[in-house]
Amino acid sequence: QPSNEGRGYVLRRILRRALRYGRQFLDAPDNFFSKVVTGVVVDMGKDFFPELEQKREQILEIVLEEEQAFAKLLVRGLKFFDEVKEKVEKENRKAVSGDEAFFLYDTLGFPVDLTLIMAQEAGLGLDMAGFEACMEQQKERSRAALKKARSGSLGDGVELTTDQVALLIADSASSATDDSMKYEWDITPESTVTAVFMASSGDEELEAAVRLSDGDVVGVVLSETPFYAEAGGQVSDLGTLLLPGGVEIDVQDVQNYGGVIFHVGGVSGG
Repeated sequence: QPSNEGRGYVLRRILRRALRYGRQFLDAPDNFFSKVVTGVVVDMGKDFFPELEQKREQILEIVLEEEQAFAKLLVRGLKFFDEVKEKVEKENRKAVSGDEAFFLYDTLGFPVDLTLIMAQEAGLGLDMAGFEACMEQQKERSRAALKKARSGSLGDGVELTTDQVALLIADSASSATDDSMKYEWDITPESTVTAVFMASSGDEELEAAVRLSDGDVVGVVLSETPFYAEAGGQVSDLGTLLLPGGVEIDVQDVQNYGGVIFHVGGVSGG
């Protein structure tokens, strides 16, 4: 599943390289890549990778969605890069600046390695140090925004102590949260609550269930979760946990403690 982090981002980068090459150098029509993938799935799925055939519809849906999403940005990105080349030439520079590469990445969805390839094709370098500095500034802004959001809606929030983390990891019922569902969409999954912490609680004892009241701020551990946890400057997902009895938890922060995914939010309907 293409995404903005980890293996998913590697896949997205490969797809976007191919899409850009096909549109710019082969003058390929809209949605050309999903048609190419269809042929690959049919040919390779017969004898070598039967799982491709089994998941054909899902694969094609993902590729088409990714292709259509990037197509909206590709034309703008190529136009912007042409403007950058002209600017570099006028200013007698030898490289695309970090700010320019970051704009392509952050606003127009161009992975930096794709921008580097385009720069090299134009006989230019790319200021990677400047780009990394822009990335770090973005992470700081994301962390500050998350901290502000948490302090505004959740007070001091809920954080696990070292001892609580150790107990969670040692507990076989919650040794790790299965977060593989985060790569899926359009689902309403079910899960089991394995631990709940109250914002005001200093206890290090884990409780499988507590009395929840409207307005409480809690931290919840689930057996499975579709939520992305905060990582590498990428803010966590937001969402709602629906509990029996009409209780809802408005999740505003998700953290990963040694593989245990911790969902922090306010209770309503308790």
